Amino acid sequence: MIASGDAAAILALNQPDHLDSKAAQWLMTTLQQRRHHATATVVDNRNAIDFGGPPDEPRTTSYITQVWSPARIPAAALPGEAWFFGGDTHFGRYLTGLLADPAQVARLDRAILGVTGGRPLIVNLEGVMLDRVPPDIHPMKIGMAATPALKRLKAWQTRGVILANNHTLDFGPEALAAMRRTLAAAGIACVGDGECVDFGPFRLAAATDWLNPPDAAKDRITAATIAPWRDTRPPWFAFFHCGREYADAPGPRERLLGDRAENAGAGLVLGCHPHRPSPGWVLAAGSLRFHSLGNLLFDQSDPKNTGGLVEVRFFKQGTWAARWLPLGNLKAGQAGRGRRLSGADPGGSAVQGHPGNDGADGGT
Repeated sequence: MIASGDAAAILALNQPDHLDSKAAQWLMTTLQQRRHHATATVVDNRNAIDFGGPPDEPRTTSYITQVWSPARIPAAALPGEAWFFGGDTHFGRYLTGLLADPAQVARLDRAILGVTGGRPLIVNLEGVMLDRVPPDIHPMKIGMAATPALKRLKAWQTRGVILANNHTLDFGPEALAAMRRTLAAAGIACVGDGECVDFGPFRLAAATDWLNPPDAAKDRITAATIAPWRDTRPPWFAFFHCGREYADAPGPRERLLGDRAENAGAGLVLGCHPHRPSPGWVLAAGSLRFHSLGNLLFDQSDPKNTGGLVEVRFFKQGTWAARWLPLGNLKAGQAGRGRRLSGADPGGSAVQGHPGNDGADGGT
């Protein structure tokens, strides 16, 4: 509810199962939006045990500390362990000239690190890192020089890359395997198609619905793809490469995959492929969803093809808060011009928990 900035959605909560005072949250949300165009950023989440309550109490009151501001509060100013998730990213094809310009590279670094504050980043890496990029690549294939790509990934404090997309096999399985070895040697974890990787405070599973020729395929993700993730220790998140290109709103296919991931226990569902970010958060019964993160860095100049980062902040008691932070079109130099969430500033955030946390009065 906090992520979406939708005051009306607060009324659907159960009191006190979800929140002690729906009226208080609704009133604060409404006044802050109308008077200051401000949104809430969750900065802490604790419960009564932290304030002297019985440590063995299974159901107790939780407290969600929110800071309201019309401007984005930088990650570096907030407590808690934060991780960031970025959309379609590559460093090749028509980006080679831009990445050879030190001034442009510095601009990109400022744009991304200005949001993350150097906190860990995970991106959807499109294409294949190669020791030598052939000069006559088909325009629909993405090859990128390994050295400059690694340099940028490290500069952005990238801890993981998602390799479940339609471009990771552009140069065949052997090139993909070599890229995985290069990334692993650099300390960057890879999440391949159908895989689930432990990042410490969370687990991340990924799958692609699309494959490029010569083995072109669509609607590849099935219930059997997701079934092995069901036993994953929470919290775990799902990342799907799916949807229709340039369609920012989720369609029936994305909603179906989100439902399947939620039923398997995913608390957060993210995705890519349309090259444009979703119009806002989708609040499902048991998960928070941002179906398309758009482009983080892609060789497209269309001002509609923007992107951003999802920040997830983890708290001691096992809960987490998320917010969407638009970055605009970084390739075209339109940083900060991304879509705003309706009724809220880009920094909208939410708190989610997993089974076993909090109780009757836990406002999660």
